[in-house]
Amino acid sequence: MKTFVESFIEHVRASETPIAELSRRTGVSKSKMDALMNRRAKSTTVDDAMKISKFFGKSVEEFCSTPPDPKILQIISLVQKLSPQERDLVEGQLRGLRALRDAPRNRPH
Repeated sequence: MKTFVESFIEHVRASETPIAELSRRTGVSKSKMDALMNRRAKSTTVDDAMKISKFFGKSVEEFCSTPPDPKILQIISLVQKLSPQERDLVEGQLRGLRALRDAPRNRPH
C-alpha cells in the first residue's frame, strides 16, 4: 500500500485538479496541500486525509490502495463543479443508464 502522500500526489496529477481548487472544496489549507505535493510533509491528519479522499470519491483505505483512474477523476472533477440541482440530474441519468445495462434483455423463447 502506498503512503498517503504518494497517493495524494498521484491523484492530484491524474485529476489535474489545481491545489487551490482542491483546498477550497475540501477545507484543507493550501499550504498543507503544497507541503504534501512537495513532499515537505510526510503525513497529514486523519481528518484532512478523510476530506481529501472523499473529494476523490474514495475512503482513505481505497485512496491509498487503488491507483487513480484519470477518466473517473475527470468526471468527479466535472460533477463537483455542478450545482446541487445539476448533480441530481446527472445522478438520475447515471442511474437510468445503469438500470438499462442491468435490465434483463427481452428475448423470444
